[in-house]
Amino acid sequence: MAGNAPTDRKVPERVTNFGNNVAFRATVLRPRSHHEVLEALNRFAGSRIRALGSLHAWSDACVGDVVIDLRSLTRTRLVEDADGRRLVEMDAGCRIDSVLRHLERRGYTLPTFPTIGSQTVAGAISTGTHGSGRPSLSHYVARAWVAGYDASGAATIFVVDDRERLRAVRCGIGTTGIILRVWMPVEPAHLLEEKTAWFKRLRDVRANEREYPRLQFYLVPWSWRWFAQLRRRYPTYLDQRPSLMAPVQRATKTVLMDIIFNGAIRLVARSPRLTGVVRWLWRTVFPLIAREGLRTVDRPRRVVMMHRELYTHVEMELFVPEQFVEPAALFLKWVLRASAGESAPFPSKLFDETKDRKTQLVNTYGFDVEQERADLPRPYVHDYLITFRRVLPDDTLMSMSSGDRAHVWYAISLVTYQSDLRPFMDVGRLLTRALAHAYGARPHWGKIYPLAGNAVEKLYPDIDEFRRICSSFDPNRVFVSEFARRHLGFKESN
Repeated sequence: MAGNAPTDRKVPERVTNFGNNVAFRATVLRPRSHHEVLEALNRFAGSRIRALGSLHAWSDACVGDVVIDLRSLTRTRLVEDADGRRLVEMDAGCRIDSVLRHLERRGYTLPTFPTIGSQTVAGAISTGTHGSGRPSLSHYVARAWVAGYDASGAATIFVVDDRERLRAVRCGIGTTGIILRVWMPVEPAHLLEEKTAWFKRLRDVRANEREYPRLQFYLVPWSWRWFAQLRRRYPTYLDQRPSLMAPVQRATKTVLMDIIFNGAIRLVARSPRLTGVVRWLWRTVFPLIAREGLRTVDRPRRVVMMHRELYTHVEMELFVPEQFVEPAALFLKWVLRASAGESAPFPSKLFDETKDRKTQLVNTYGFDVEQERADLPRPYVHDYLITFRRVLPDDTLMSMSSGDRAHVWYAISLVTYQSDLRPFMDVGRLLTRALAHAYGARPHWGKIYPLAGNAVEKLYPDIDEFRRICSSFDPNRVFVSEFARRHLGFKESN
């Protein structure tokens, strides 16, 4: 393939995502310029076209007949807009960690970024990828270059900088065309301070949000305690160098947690006979690794980013409005305990006392939780930390934290290393349907996505406007995949 034009390849290739839960055959194109992208769009205008990033995702939003791999488009540079504001210009295929290193050398950083640095810029933006304590990465896109089709059906490049269309492109889920390049504001490089702490109650964790606005915390399975990484920006008037122990702490965390402990969890989680060992590791061994009172001062990239990509796993994530995070956490804990076969009564705090009789809160929305749980065909013993991250609202149409339904959202992430994904998927469907009905929870577009189109319509009041704007980039619905039809309500093209 090396040296050939991207449209020369006609033999379908097998495409597999990071989690190995999505695989399909498609014509794969690897353009090296914007011109080659337009050539591909013109040549395959009668096919279902999707863009590929790093494939560090778990939904089937990437599936298409023709996929355009943008990882050769990797230019990064600093620019200024008409108002003199400093921004970073990033090509679609740039990796997040590469962009951060480029900016650090010049005294800047991104306003937010995810925990996995191997994701590409366009892929992260298109699915609403986020960090903690800020809006998602999509929110910050100030200008976008998008390859799509004009009214005549010819491929063209749109420069999008008006708010109306930006709100759609910022989290377009692949239906607003092929993102080629974006502008995003930068902020001065700084340090992040992190302290570790254990808590018995979620409310005690959340009491630290004002002082540590970028905290990330975890519900530890089978001990059901809370472990928190309390994070805040290190004051700029202090020494802006990482602490002397920072490299040692990074290396220790990588070896003990990311390599050894996660590797042990992955090993035992793949055997149904070792569920007792899974429980023991979280109850006994993890507290020895995740010690309380550890303090780190380091570059944000080095504090925030994890090495979870070392081992193949599958992930689902639900965004819950702030006012419902505590009942959602109670419900989640009950589902995981009950699904593992424990005798766990439904939490009394989730009963609705306003009715003539006690009615489970989730059931008031027409969802029979007990029956759903009883119908699960096999037990499920959860094997990894449940991650909670606080995400501020986005100025987008379709990202998970968009709209005015909540001032703050909490992203709740569940990961499994198990080889048989059916129990995890069953539990995920139960959780998603119940929390969407009761609390308006929204699944992450790039992760396991159990909701059907009718439920999605209720969660996103701007979806009609989103579909209308998509048509302005794609009048013949070339970018409308089966995923988009199933979950976003797009119809077949005329």
